[in-house]
Amino acid sequence: MDLIVIVALTALLLPLIYAVPLEPVRIALGLLLVLFFPGYVLLATLFPRRESLDGIERVALSLGLSLALVPLLGLVLNFTPWGIRLTPIVTVLSLWTAAFAALAWGQRRRVAPEERFEVRWQPVAAWARKPRRPLEVMLGLFLVAAVMAVAGVIAWRIQRPTLGESFTEFYILGEEWQLQDYPTLLQVGQSQEYNVGIVNHEGETATYTIRSLLGGIHSGSAGPLTLKDGDKWEGQISVTPASAGEQQKLELRLYRDTGSEAYRSVHLFVDVKVP
Repeated sequence: MDLIVIVALTALLLPLIYAVPLEPVRIALGLLLVLFFPGYVLLATLFPRRESLDGIERVALSLGLSLALVPLLGLVLNFTPWGIRLTPIVTVLSLWTAAFAALAWGQRRRVAPEERFEVRWQPVAAWARKPRRPLEVMLGLFLVAAVMAVAGVIAWRIQRPTLGESFTEFYILGEEWQLQDYPTLLQVGQSQEYNVGIVNHEGETATYTIRSLLGGIHSGSAGPLTLKDGDKWEGQISVTPASAGEQQKLELRLYRDTGSEAYRSVHLFVDVKVP
């Protein structure tokens, strides 16, 4: 039953991400998918017997394994064409959870029923039916309300983070839209496309313009681009070299609104040859 519940909650998270905007539920299930499910299904595969680990050990090790596994999966994704983005991350974590849940199911089927690990609900049900004094009931309700209040505050803070320093991300990407393999060999008079990205964290709508200088000479531009706070733009700017030379500085300057001074800049060193 525990494996079925985990797979069902993972499947439920997908429409909450892409279709139904229920943010508190989405955050709660997303935290489980990242911080608990990957480690739990792996432990269930490795230790299908009840006596191998008790409940508290499984929960603690599931959290620790998940914290170790998710960054490793993200590192692997970084070296793929998909990169570290929402859809690839959700897909990999969902496939990992489903695959190891199926493996854990098979491992448990090979173990005798009396030795097989399972989540026992009978003690929980017996504890819930136990008669209690009014003071105990009130204390229990107070603790439940306190936990719900803390969870609500955490969810609210996640959705409405404290405003920090205003800034704009400005970066250049390689040919495969990764932070590597930048074009460094150009030819005079032939345009070369460079992939660039902008992310607005200014707390307000801003308009950006990108200009490129190669060896101090204007060689291309892009924009104006209007982005709301939190919006991201990734596109291309065309650079056309005017003269040959080795190790020329290609500088991409980002201008904000009507400012005459560069707001951000990145640069590469390229070789320009005669065709």
